[in-house]
Amino acid sequence: MMKILLRNFKCIARHGVFAEEQITGNEFEVNMEVSFEEKGFIEKLDESISYTHLQEIVKDNMSVPKPLLETVCQQIAGQIKTSYPFVSEINITLCKLAPPMVNFHGQVGVNYVKKF
Repeated sequence: MMKILLRNFKCIARHGVFAEEQITGNEFEVNMEVSFEEKGFIEKLDESISYTHLQEIVKDNMSVPKPLLETVCQQIAGQIKTSYPFVSEINITLCKLAPPMVNFHGQVGVNYVKKF
């Protein structure tokens, strides 16, 4: 099994249930593993998954505000599967690095694992 990784990808987005989050935005971090069964020795990009394309999919979805991070993860996974039908598993972690929570110092997030 081959895994293509996107690690520690940070961006500013406007996801959240509170109105101020959709105005001011927040910093997010995305970590992802996309797995597939290789059919032999991989020598060309079309036999694998472009991590540049994965980044584009993430950026596109992060640019459209959603109340829930769960929705964002599901949409990202759906787009990846559409682009790469041979994918067998997608594991996405999406974290909000500065959540608007009183007396909370840390990050919150969602982990979504989809097996096909």
